[in-house]
Amino acid sequence: MQTDTLIKTAHRGELQELIVDKTYHPLKTIYPGNKSETFTYDPAGNRINQETVILNEVKNLSYSHNKNNEMFSAGNVTFE
Repeated sequence: MQTDTLIKTAHRGELQELIVDKTYHPLKTIYPGNKSETFTYDPAGNRINQETVILNEVKNLSYSHNKNNEMFSAGNVTFE
């Protein structure tokens, strides 16, 4: 998979690095203070998982989509 690094350091040092795929979906964001987020997508380009790491504590958030590629849930939250 081809990736690009778009940002190495942002304003006020809030975002240190942003890595995206060839369609500009964010794959990984890295922040100061040992925080990062990693994103995965299905073949249609829908985000299906977000892994957040803060000080070595890992939290995952799963996303679900219907047959029309519309998001209908994120974690325990369901959308109508």
